[in-house]
Amino acid sequence: MGKIKSWRIKKVVVVGNCQARPIATLLEKMSDEIEVTKVAIVHLLKSNQEHEYAPFFEEADYIIAQLVNNNYPCEFVRSDYLERHYASKLTKIVNLFSYSDTPYLKNLPKNLREAEPPFGDYHFPVVFECWVNGLDINTAIQELNKQGENVVKDVSSYAELADRELQSDVAIVDYIESAKERLFHTFNHPCNDLLLEYTRRILKHINFKELSVTETPDNDFLGHFIPFIERGDKCCHKLTKDGVASFKTTKELVTEFYGFYKMHVNEKIDKEKNIPRVIVQYWDGELPDEIKALTKTWKDKNPECDYRIFNHEQAFDFINRNYGEKEANLFLKAKLPAMQSDIFRVAYCLAKGGMYIDAATECKKTLIDLFENNTLTLMRKWHGGIWNGFILASPSHPVLSLIWSDIMNNLELESGNNVWNLTVLRFVQ
Repeated sequence: MGKIKSWRIKKVVVVGNCQARPIATLLEKMSDEIEVTKVAIVHLLKSNQEHEYAPFFEEADYIIAQLVNNNYPCEFVRSDYLERHYASKLTKIVNLFSYSDTPYLKNLPKNLREAEPPFGDYHFPVVFECWVNGLDINTAIQELNKQGENVVKDVSSYAELADRELQSDVAIVDYIESAKERLFHTFNHPCNDLLLEYTRRILKHINFKELSVTETPDNDFLGHFIPFIERGDKCCHKLTKDGVASFKTTKELVTEFYGFYKMHVNEKIDKEKNIPRVIVQYWDGELPDEIKALTKTWKDKNPECDYRIFNHEQAFDFINRNYGEKEANLFLKAKLPAMQSDIFRVAYCLAKGGMYIDAATECKKTLIDLFENNTLTLMRKWHGGIWNGFILASPSHPVLSLIWSDIMNNLELESGNNVWNLTVLRFVQ
C-alpha cells in the first residue's frame, strides 16, 4: 500500500554510490513521513546530466548525500557544490567502508574486470602472488584459508572513516568499532545491520520518528559477493551472477582464479610484450645543475633510446589524457614531490611501457640490452627489498595494472603518504 499523502510527507533525494539505493529504501521503510523522489548514483553520472536532477534537488525538503571530493568529475554531486546551492536542506553522510572484515580482498584492475572474473570485481592478492611466483594451487588454497581464518582487524580503516566522519553530519564509527559481528561483506559493501543502524541515525539527525521495523529484507542489499561466508570445515564463498546465488569452496575459487590469470594475464603480457626504447624521468620544478648533469648521462649512454623528462604539470596532463579526469585529479591530491613521482612512474610505464629511472641517478653504461628481455624488470637492494627508483616494463603489464588500481584506491581513501609501500611491495617482494 502506498503512503497516504499529507502535509507531513517530506521529499528526500539521496546522493551516493551503491549504498544510496539501500539507504533510500530503508528511509521509506522506517518512516511514514518520507518520500524518496530521486536517487543519484554518483559513479553513473556526468556533469551534463545536471538538468535531469536539478528539479528534484530544488523540490526536495532534504538532500542526504555521501561526501564527494571537490575534484570529482561530475560537478553537481560534489559536496562543495551541494553546500553552496542547498546548504539548508543538506545532510552529509559518509561512504561506509572498512577493510577490517576483509583485509585479504582487493579490487581487480578495470582492464581485467571485462573478462568475466571468478569473483566479480574482486580478487585475493595472496592467490595472485602465489600464481605469479609459480606456486601450486594447494599452496594458494592454504594461504587464502589462513588469511580468512585469522582475520586481523585493520584498525587503520577506522581512522580513515573517522577522519571523513568529521566532515559529515551523522556519526557511525563508534558503532563499527564496537561491533562483535561482521559488518561488511566486502570492504565497500556493508551488511544490512550496518545499513539499518546508519539509516536509523540519519532519521534521528533530521528529526523524523522511526517506525519499528518488524521485517528485514530476505536478502542482503549488497550481499552479491561474500568471501568466507562460512569458515572452518564448511569454508565457502557466496557469489551472485544474473541474480542467481551460488556457493564455492576455496579450492573451487582458487582453481578458477588460476585459470583466469593464466588465460587473461598471460594474454595481455603476450600482446604487449615488446618494451619501447624510451627512458623516462620526473622532476618537479627547475632542474638543479647536479641533477641536470645526472639526467644527461642517461641520454649520452643510451643514444638508441628516446628520452623524456616530465614536470608536475606535464605529468598531470599525461595522466589526464591516458587515464581520465578522475585519475588526474587524484594525482593532484599528492602534495609531496616524492609521492607524485611514485604515482607518475607507474602511470607512465603502465600506459606506454619503457624504462623509468629516478632523476638523481647516474648511468654508468648502456642498458639497451635490458629492453630485449621483454619482461617486467625491477631492482633489489642489497638487503633484498625492492628499489622503487627503477621500472622496466611493457605497456599494460598486468602486475603494474594491479599496482595502479591499488594506488588509485589508496588516494581515494587517503590511506597514507607513501604510495609505493602501500601498493607495490606486496606484489613484487
